[in-house]
Amino acid sequence: MRTMEFCRQQSLAEPLYGTAAQVRRWIVLEDCSRWGPKPPVDSDLPEFAVAWLKRCAAADDARIQLVRRPGGARDSRRRLIIVDSAEIDEQRRAVELDVELDELPSIDPDALLARGGPTFAPLWLVCTHGTRDRCCAKWGMPLWRALHACDGGRGRVWQSSHIGGHRFAPTAVSLPHGIAWGRVELDRASELHAAVERGELALLDCLRGRSCHPPAVQAAECLLRRARRLSADGAVRLVDYREQGGHHHVRLSSPRGVESLVFVRRLGQLPTVGSCGDEPGPRPRFVVLEGPKDVLSLAGDGVPPQELGSRS
Repeated sequence: MRTMEFCRQQSLAEPLYGTAAQVRRWIVLEDCSRWGPKPPVDSDLPEFAVAWLKRCAAADDARIQLVRRPGGARDSRRRLIIVDSAEIDEQRRAVELDVELDELPSIDPDALLARGGPTFAPLWLVCTHGTRDRCCAKWGMPLWRALHACDGGRGRVWQSSHIGGHRFAPTAVSLPHGIAWGRVELDRASELHAAVERGELALLDCLRGRSCHPPAVQAAECLLRRARRLSADGAVRLVDYREQGGHHHVRLSSPRGVESLVFVRRLGQLPTVGSCGDEPGPRPRFVVLEGPKDVLSLAGDGVPPQELGSRS
């Protein structure tokens, strides 16, 4: 059996850029019971609740997250959070309410979001799902405690089921932005929390991507932000994206104008561990074919030459 330390050391060779799960709609349900490796099926939720969650998950780019926190609900009344994340704040929709479990089958997420407010105060999902991957519990719980301490008792930081990318533990997602981070060190948690509260993206070196975008666009945004030191949430916008002949053409706007980045996917030369205990295997990565010179220069900045991203 591979040790957790071995898994983590192996993953350090893999860049974070472009590794966020592609998710547009987040269905987040409080559940303080046992979680197996693959909830909601592997959970103590009643069958009708699992069936409703599975129907929600059948929508394109939708993802189910079970969440909990100490002292949370253990009866039939739970917190339900539904978010449509988007690149532009004005296009994000979110609703947060308390429901009885037996109400779930009658809930229509589309209708709720249509009546709900535009967005809400930032909310954090920190993966602590140890039955899915031991690394998430070992490194996720300390990060949850650190972010929880920054939250001032508002209840905006949740322990979450798997959010993708065990090998990058500790991992976290901020909603309603739908932005994922990985390898967040504890001494940087307060910086990350404070920045997101201000509408900025701190820890650009830990940024995995914006979940509403496909991986190539995620990688392009992460790299442009890092090269230009663009931290404001709205500082980068997608202008155009197309895939042709295996090449990903990504055009992004920034305060300095429109930049052009072109990526192609390939298998990286350095294999990494997908999940704790797995044998190392190759991961798809992005190679820059053309783009701004300062973005191209990042190829030599702490990652293998011209390997600027990967996909979970």
